[in-house]
Amino acid sequence: MVAVKFFSPSSSSTPVYKALNNTVKLLIYRTYIADENHWERNEFSVKASGVFLIILHITNVSWSFVIQNPAGHHEALMGNAGVAAEASEGNPLFNPAGLAFYEDPSLNFSLSGTLVNTGDSSSNLYQKSNVSVTSQTLMSSANFPIGYGIRMAPFYSFPQSSDFYGYTDSTTGGQRARQGQELRVSSAIGGLAYAGQVTANVAWGFSVAATWDELELNQSLLKESTGASDLLSLHDLKQNSEIQVMPGFLWRVNDSYSLGVTGTLTALSYISEGSRFSQSQQSGQQQGAQSFSHYDPNFEKTSGASLGQNLRIQDWRFLFDVNYFNRTPLSENPAWQTAFGLRKNIHRRTDLLAGFNYLQASDYSQYFATGGVLVSYNVYEFVLGISYKRVDSSKLFINGNTFAFIFSSSLGYTTQ
Repeated sequence: MVAVKFFSPSSSSTPVYKALNNTVKLLIYRTYIADENHWERNEFSVKASGVFLIILHITNVSWSFVIQNPAGHHEALMGNAGVAAEASEGNPLFNPAGLAFYEDPSLNFSLSGTLVNTGDSSSNLYQKSNVSVTSQTLMSSANFPIGYGIRMAPFYSFPQSSDFYGYTDSTTGGQRARQGQELRVSSAIGGLAYAGQVTANVAWGFSVAATWDELELNQSLLKESTGASDLLSLHDLKQNSEIQVMPGFLWRVNDSYSLGVTGTLTALSYISEGSRFSQSQQSGQQQGAQSFSHYDPNFEKTSGASLGQNLRIQDWRFLFDVNYFNRTPLSENPAWQTAFGLRKNIHRRTDLLAGFNYLQASDYSQYFATGGVLVSYNVYEFVLGISYKRVDSSKLFINGNTFAFIFSSSLGYTTQ
């Protein structure tokens, strides 16, 4: 979950705010009587709904391979730096070619990146908002050889699960207005990764995955005055599912340096649908107004490229990635993302992990920092750490902080 503080614009003359007001007026027009007096009485509804449409705008696109939260196995605590990582359970998400560098014909199973988030979502629009604790599996995977020098890895990730609730109760000029809103956002991805070696030092790989994204919004507004009351409610659901492909190559230049490259493509969008139900009831009316419609959310396909480096110096390991995408889940503009990861052996069975990740688009920026330890014993590894994430966007009027605990474990099993 991303804990976000939502801001209304200081002036209703901004272009974004005008567009939101016009959209909400069009929506309310479907269920209310279209006269000027009615719009004046429901100005509170129009302004408040502007924030809701901002939320809808920033969450209505698919997750794809644009990873904006800690994910993977070692990668989760190394700033998601993994494009040049070799033989890691997180390879299907960052560069599947790394699977080819497993040195034994064993089965490896990983429950990686179970993330426990805690965040305080607040808003200057609401008098009350939620404090939540969520748990989600950022990745689980298994990898094993299938013959002909090829290794396969089924994987699953549930990288996003957000629930925001706000409520306000106010009285102005003898009229009481009570408004509530609940927003739920979830995303999942699952598929298969394949990898093989061209030479002893060069490997290829690709991941094919099906994604599922869902956004559900429930909103209600009750206005009461002497002898009169108005009730408006809205339910909006968006669903999107795609087939996505990520090809990758990894070159082990020498024992101290590796170079990786990947691409991100959306091959097919096979589910893209939305449904909206709204209803209204005014005092004195024998029957309220209702409206139900289906629509196409018109999700844009994602493409991008990534370059990663892996430098090994004695007990130190440094990973650095640069990513470019034509858009991200929180911005329709092109974005650059950099990731830095560090791993240092501090004991015979213990490694220190740390990382930093920064993403910048023209109207959105975020960063997160991670740190923790990895403990290994024979074929078993256990990772435990923490992360902090910061989000800022002046155009979308949001900023926020998220703290999380991360753990990951992996087990290797030899069949021979």
